[in-house]
Amino acid sequence: ANTGVKWSLAKEKQGREDREMKSCTKEGEKNGKEYLKENLLVFVELFCIDLQKIAGKSSVDQGVIFHARYYVDEVKDKSGEDINVSSWEEEFVANIPDQKNGFDCGMFMIKYADFYSRDIGLCFNQGNMAYFRRRTAKEILKLRAE
Repeated sequence: ANTGVKWSLAKEKQGREDREMKSCTKEGEKNGKEYLKENLLVFVELFCIDLQKIAGKSSVDQGVIFHARYYVDEVKDKSGEDINVSSWEEEFVANIPDQKNGFDCGMFMIKYADFYSRDIGLCFNQGNMAYFRRRTAKEILKLRAE
């Protein structure tokens, strides 16, 4: 069982409160939410942290720095603009559903983003994954989400 795996979401979405990667404004600098609203950019970056492999806070900090750098690089690549995320505050979600096997990681990430973005609570578990796989396959085949 892979019980040490927890999922985190770094998210900015136009028109919704920024919950994961909060932004702090410095004098004369746009915060992340303002930047994304102005540029109609929706950024969702999902990543996994294996809690059994983390020795200390510095490991978590390095992971956050890596993903923030990825975000900056993606914005630069897509829009040609430089943004500064150094003043953004990190926030990690607690009490999220645990994956109990080695093959549902993608479905957990999809459902975590789905439920969290709709603000309905993370009220699913490993037992729901077979249903979610079938439903997701049908949605993809229909080319729309229900």
